Amino acid sequence: MTGYGSAGNFIYFETIRRPAYVFVLVGLTCLNQLFEVTIRNMDKRLNLLYAIPLGLAFVTFLLSSDILFTAGAFLAGLGILYLIRGRFLPPHVDRAARLFRSGRLQEALVAANAAIEARPESWEGYYLRALTYYDLNQLDDAAADARRAIELKPEEATTHAILCQVYYWQNRYDEAQLSFAKAAELNKRDPMNHYWLGATLFQQGEYGRAIPRLELSAGLKMPNQQLELLTYYYLGTALEAEGHVEDAQFPFKKMAKLDKVFAALEQDVRRAPESPGLPRLRQDVTAIRRRLTHMGAEPG
Repeated sequence: MTGYGSAGNFIYFETIRRPAYVFVLVGLTCLNQLFEVTIRNMDKRLNLLYAIPLGLAFVTFLLSSDILFTAGAFLAGLGILYLIRGRFLPPHVDRAARLFRSGRLQEALVAANAAIEARPESWEGYYLRALTYYDLNQLDDAAADARRAIELKPEEATTHAILCQVYYWQNRYDEAQLSFAKAAELNKRDPMNHYWLGATLFQQGEYGRAIPRLELSAGLKMPNQQLELLTYYYLGTALEAEGHVEDAQFPFKKMAKLDKVFAALEQDVRRAPESPGLPRLRQDVTAIRRRLTHMGAEPG
């Protein structure tokens, strides 16, 4: 009896596994196109909407075992999802985010302006315009919009994060430190919040306070290897400055393993728009080159 039940369950799950997996993959792909990461970060409730098309498709398949009905349920769920998102996002925000992510900054600026005009009480439009101004190197405008977004939604970590990055590149380290600390408090799992706070403390010479933040960012997944390289450099240098010479060897060895990405980092810094904080980064990149050469690595 047990053997028959096990075999029956095995056949049943083998039957539904392949189409179920297909719908999950297709669903996630379609939904990722509908909701860019920038959009989903604006309102964590949007993540819950993922359940609508996938849940409808799964329940329909269990009840009918019909692939066409399941596909129809999934498409209906997508339609419901599209309609519901209007409750969460102000007009034009979706378009502004997509334009921003595709690098069409002037068009993104127009869309963000339209979002603010349509719903000035919503923080998303100001946040997107702050991001756009930041990429356009209009730092004062970016700071003004970030502060307005914070006024409207003070518990949102991303608004604090963009403001403190502006302060960082303006060499306003005291203000940057406060904003980064708030961003890290609101979102402890984002490695960039810890990285920027650690980098700010490093630039201020507060190496003892910088170390735990840099260790946290190194332990989390950084968005790219260039930032990993900078993280290990700041961490190793801070440990050395605090007299922990042996402990500093570990991040320096990790840094040496990333020597192949140094050329890309150097090139990005060379092409970066001028800002008050850029000379400090150039000095750090020069120091990284010297350190890598001293360790026998071949920078980029």
